[in-house]
Amino acid sequence: VNNMWVKRADIRVSRLKDFFLFHCSNAQDTEDLIQLENVVIMGVLLVLKRRNPCVPTEEWCLNDTALWVQIYGVPTTHFNSQVAIKLAELLGQAVDVDLQHGQKRGILRVKVRIDLDQP
Repeated sequence: VNNMWVKRADIRVSRLKDFFLFHCSNAQDTEDLIQLENVVIMGVLLVLKRRNPCVPTEEWCLNDTALWVQIYGVPTTHFNSQVAIKLAELLGQAVDVDLQHGQKRGILRVKVRIDLDQP
């Protein structure tokens, strides 16, 4: 972890049952990890959420996350936020729309909150 992210101090990782706990020495590192919300490491999606120490591990809920999704084949005449949101809602809840980064290649980018328990 210490080699993978830009950080201000050491980040220790420990394991608790089926979970990995990230212990950050610096509070801003903690906030940066939480803001990422998820990362893919060696092909595995890790969902990053703040842990409530008062909640038992059996009740931890890591079954959703927001992912950037690329949508191809949308005619340029329909390249707008409303269409992006409608298409994104077929997958989950639309969180954000980026019309800038894929427009020249005909790709809509939408951040979608996805239920990881669904196939």
